[in-house]
Amino acid sequence: MNTSNLQSKNSVEVPSREISIPERSYHEVPGLQRETKDVLKQLESNIRLLEDLGGRLNFMLTEVRSLIRR
Repeated sequence: MNTSNLQSKNSVEVPSREISIPERSYHEVPGLQRETKDVLKQLESNIRLLEDLGGRLNFMLTEVRSLIRR
């Protein structure tokens, strides 16, 4: 019988949520640089990208439909 996977009755496993880990906010973590971005410009850029991709997808669907009808 392989007993390497069995725990002894005396061993106690501490759940991971009880391990003390210091909580830090993002700006307190050493070595990380804080980047500031204009969220409205980023949103506008994302909307333009989505509109472009939507247009391309619409074009491809139109082409596929025309090929199926032939």
